[in-house]
Amino acid sequence: MHSCKLYFACEIKVVLLRANFRSDLDTSFYQQQQQQQDQPLNMAVRDKTNILKVLRALMRAGNTGIQAATSEAFHALVVPTSDSHGSEYIAPCDARREFLTDFTGSAGTAVVTLNEAALWTDGRYFLQAERELNKHHWILMKQYQPNTPTIGEWLNKVLTPGSRVGVDAETMSYDTWTKLEKELLLCGNQLVQTPVNLVDQIWTWRPERPFEPVVPLEMKFAGKSWNDKLIEVREKMAKKDAALLVLTALDDVAWLFNLRGSDIDYNPVFFSYAIVSMNRA
Repeated sequence: MHSCKLYFACEIKVVLLRANFRSDLDTSFYQQQQQQQDQPLNMAVRDKTNILKVLRALMRAGNTGIQAATSEAFHALVVPTSDSHGSEYIAPCDARREFLTDFTGSAGTAVVTLNEAALWTDGRYFLQAERELNKHHWILMKQYQPNTPTIGEWLNKVLTPGSRVGVDAETMSYDTWTKLEKELLLCGNQLVQTPVNLVDQIWTWRPERPFEPVVPLEMKFAGKSWNDKLIEVREKMAKKDAALLVLTALDDVAWLFNLRGSDIDYNPVFFSYAIVSMNRA
């Protein structure tokens, strides 16, 4: 049984504007953050003024230092919680929303315009978000409450028609993208994929991506060989007249190939993508 790691993701590293914009981030600011970590939760709200300032400068610049199709500015940026695999639980290197907002809950979406910033989260986290968000810079949007607008509704209200709303498409599901895109179009606004993840460009000292060992799961625990699973999957593909199956969810890949890892704490998964055809995988 093969224990090779299915790892096809590559991380885009852009240093040109990162170096320029990071010059605005005061080292003492991060030292102050470290000192605050031992304080009670309601006393540990960190000042994100500099980070929001630098992010907005990057949004205004539009062109992020790589060859892009456009250099137009982004008037808003949506930062979901999810990673590029749609994971509910993520590795520290993918905790972009937490880095930006200081909100540590497992669900939520941050939205930054050139003048305002808001966080949407559900009822499990209202109290936690109120403690962790800096109220001077962030608006708490209590999701699913009667008077709370959706992200699209709020953006249509605060943006000028014709605005560009950026998001890293790898961190947003197709259904969520489609719904938000339709809402924005009602007021002539456009949802646009950013050429790179803008938060990554300003994230000083971002944690390294884990690359832990991948091991085969014994048959007594798996219950079925990965070859048998592939046969069954291909039978389903044939019924759907599908030539290829692309797997992006980490648990899907781990289950199909009877492999386990530990790239994300408390989850037996590893960073990977998989493609299954009728004769190869």
